[in-house]
Amino acid sequence: MFRKQQQDAARQHKQVWWVVLITGSVLLACFSSSAPDLAGIVGYSLGALVACAAIGAVPYAIARLAKAKAPQTAFFTSASAVLSLAALGTLAGKQEPQPEPRSTSQSTGIEWRQFSPAGAPELSVSLPAAPREFTYDVVNEGYKFTEHHAQVLFPEDRLAYGLAYFDLPVPADAIGDDEARSLLELFKTGLLVKNDAVQRTENSAPRNGLPCMDFLATAKVSGSSKALLHFRLYLSGNRVYQLFSSAPPTETPNGNEERFFSSFAIN
Repeated sequence: MFRKQQQDAARQHKQVWWVVLITGSVLLACFSSSAPDLAGIVGYSLGALVACAAIGAVPYAIARLAKAKAPQTAFFTSASAVLSLAALGTLAGKQEPQPEPRSTSQSTGIEWRQFSPAGAPELSVSLPAAPREFTYDVVNEGYKFTEHHAQVLFPEDRLAYGLAYFDLPVPADAIGDDEARSLLELFKTGLLVKNDAVQRTENSAPRNGLPCMDFLATAKVSGSSKALLHFRLYLSGNRVYQLFSSAPPTETPNGNEERFFSSFAIN
């Protein structure tokens, strides 16, 4: 009789420890999946072990005191399973919601937005990211002025988009059509020299109701690498607007460059 009681007790102990093992495994997986890094996994694992011991100790102690048979052990097994599911539900409810995917264009990492410089609120253009703004002073053929720039660079793709504006030190009504064409030609030459570039195409037809100079050029950027530069200059009164893009010469057009240049507007 005593031997049978020992066998029953041993069987109950095994059943209880199976409950502890299963419950601990569930909690460990649950806590670890929500950990942000290795340190978090270690911390959560220790917490899972403590929770496992606490959950397993209760049915184990009751089984020892009440000398429970198999039906009672099954009840405690079910209770532990319910506790495990409750823990899973609690952790699932604490998961932070995932952010909505960002809307991007054809090029990875590009998100278009409208941009207007603080010093030229009448200008509006669409850029593929928040630009870096800076200024510097220029002396060109006797003209001295400050250029205001805004640029977006994608070094890994060798892509760049930018705009600039500056005011000529002459009255706005002092520039006629002939003077406007001469000035745009002058600034085009300055950009070619500055970038050590070779002109490929040119279009001096007016755009947006303004005198315009649009041209493509090839420039050496580093070593044997080259870049295709696209410039578009506008003249409105005594203010010059400049748009530009840079890309590898073999870059297949993806619509981003045209989107950038066609978004230019003067309000």
